[in-house]
Amino acid sequence: VWPPKNFSHHDKNEMSLALLFQLEHYSSNDKSQGKSEDSSRLNSEKIQVLLSADAGLPFQNFMTKDSLWLKSLSGTKLITNLAHHGSMHSNSIEYFKTLKEYSKELLVFASAGKNNRYGHPSKDLLNQLQQNNIKFFSTPEDGALAFNCIIKNKNIALGLQCFDELQGIEKINQK
Repeated sequence: VWPPKNFSHHDKNEMSLALLFQLEHYSSNDKSQGKSEDSSRLNSEKIQVLLSADAGLPFQNFMTKDSLWLKSLSGTKLITNLAHHGSMHSNSIEYFKTLKEYSKELLVFASAGKNNRYGHPSKDLLNQLQQNNIKFFSTPEDGALAFNCIIKNKNIALGLQCFDELQGIEKINQK
């Protein structure tokens, strides 16, 4: 989904490739009960995973102007990352508030080295996410992250496992 054709930027980080994955689950019971595929879509569960790497504010502005994509988030559980390891200058809290408004559930994560010299992810940004009741995880605080997607009946459950990086054991089952 990013960068758009003919896009250029002085900061090469903004040229990072952004990928959007979607998982949609339809109940097989709907078809066996004589319901059409269209009606089973109404009862489907969707997850979108949006990975933007270092693409920051230009990408976030672009995505919040894409009304078709925003509408597609209705009823969707969305997992996305903070841009550039959670740098305050690469992320807009308004972007994440918009994603929360349009999606059914939002999980945000930051991947950064523990005690890195840049202080990523930004404590101010994490505080803003918390103040806006946006669920977030970061590798410096939570350790290695593994997203789980469990499909049961008509529902998709999102889970997150965090592993202690030194002992390699699960320390948090779900947040």
